[in-house]
Amino acid sequence: MRNLINYFSVTALLFVAAGCDPQPSQQGTEPTSATIPEWEVDPTWPPTLPNDWILGDIRGLFVDEEDHLWVVHMPSSLTRQEIGAAQDPPIADCCFPASPVLELDPEGNVVQAWGGPGEGYTWFDQEHGIYIDHNGFVWLGTSNGFHVMKFTKDGEHV
Repeated sequence: MRNLINYFSVTALLFVAAGCDPQPSQQGTEPTSATIPEWEVDPTWPPTLPNDWILGDIRGLFVDEEDHLWVVHMPSSLTRQEIGAAQDPPIADCCFPASPVLELDPEGNVVQAWGGPGEGYTWFDQEHGIYIDHNGFVWLGTSNGFHVMKFTKDGEHV
């Protein structure tokens, strides 16, 4: 009896494997000759941030139609020692947490920075994810609470 069960199991497995034809369909499109882009790290980019700013955990990146890089980071991930100049009283000469959302031009210069608590909305505990839609609205999410907010590119809550 055991041999009969093994026989049917192997036979069923062969039928399933035969149905998983790895050959491409004749009706498929021609393969493209596109190559995978190669990236190179530039340790000097971006240049030093202004205002003695420092970034916390990077939680999202997006490149817009102007090739500007949008960054959302989590200032709350920075330790008191890392943002010593922001303490009251200051415990170091440097640094301050950057605003949660930064827009950088292709050279790495800060175009604008915004985000944080504001009137009419509650800001995230844990920033996570950024997207800019085809109408130019900036969408931000959080990693807890399933919270999404919509802003203009200038940081105005919509």
